[in-house]
Amino acid sequence: MKTDFDKVNEWLIQLFHDFMILEEQFLKDSAYSDVTVKELQILTLVHTLGTC
Repeated sequence: MKTDFDKVNEWLIQLFHDFMILEEQFLKDSAYSDVTVKELQILTLVHTLGTC
């Protein structure tokens, strides 16, 4: 029997996977199709922090 922790863990893993697919699709369909998901995540982090 799965514990609540196991259920939440599975849900979070699926959510992360779904977000990765959405990011990939967004990039493929955008003017930034030459940017990778990893590059987008780095740019988002730099933007959030304000500086390198």
